Amino acid sequence: MSSEKNLSRVTKLALIASLAVGGAFIGSAANAETFSLRVGSGHPVKGLSHMEALENQFLPEIAKRVEERTEHKIKWTKAYAGSLVKLPETLSATQKGLLDIGVINFPHITELFVQNFPFYFPFQTGDAVMATKAVRATFDQVPWLKESFEKNYNQKLLAIGANGNYGIGTTFPFEKFEDLKGKKVGAGGPNLLWFEGTGVAPVTTNLGEAYNALKSGIYDGLVIFPGPYYGFKLQEVGKNFTVANFGSPSALSINVNLDKWNTLPKDV
Repeated sequence: MSSEKNLSRVTKLALIASLAVGGAFIGSAANAETFSLRVGSGHPVKGLSHMEALENQFLPEIAKRVEERTEHKIKWTKAYAGSLVKLPETLSATQKGLLDIGVINFPHITELFVQNFPFYFPFQTGDAVMATKAVRATFDQVPWLKESFEKNYNQKLLAIGANGNYGIGTTFPFEKFEDLKGKKVGAGGPNLLWFEGTGVAPVTTNLGEAYNALKSGIYDGLVIFPGPYYGFKLQEVGKNFTVANFGSPSALSINVNLDKWNTLPKDV
């Protein structure tokens, strides 16, 4: 469990470090105002490092800076764990203004195939900080990757983030990759491609159904990083977790609705 905590800290640093804070202090507006902003995600907070970073650092830090540097305040209304939108819906919900700020998960949104490039090269670095810096640098060097959010989806990219180093949790112990042949392994989206031609039977899944699927034998293992594996108590049904070093793809973002962004005072 200590490694999980360390991973969580590292990932929080990765997401925090990726926040682009631009522009100079403009000065306070004549009339103080409290801006209510709705932030949402299809994921819960517990067990997911990027959500813990959002909840415990990103949002409080923004509210703190606004209150310290302007005459205004920020009030957050939070809609997590699919209470308002599911994972594939966050992009469109942020586009339409149902969410003012959305946590966007590239692998779950077909429209963001290009932005999801980190998932298409496995065995990359497992260091979430390094992964986030590399992907952020790519977004900066290829402006279209972030400009397309504004042009096509009416939202502005605020931050890039990552979770942890992908491994495999299983209901059986194994010592070498060959032991996985003939086994059913759950994975989400592009993770499935990592097993093509290996003799493993990949099964499309998500965190919400993983516990029961492992318990009932729908699949024998799950490709996942340590945080949610233990946060969602999957070790109760899949007692073996192997560090496979698939890497830490940085394919998450925090976006703000462009219409809402343009209504905020410049100092905010």
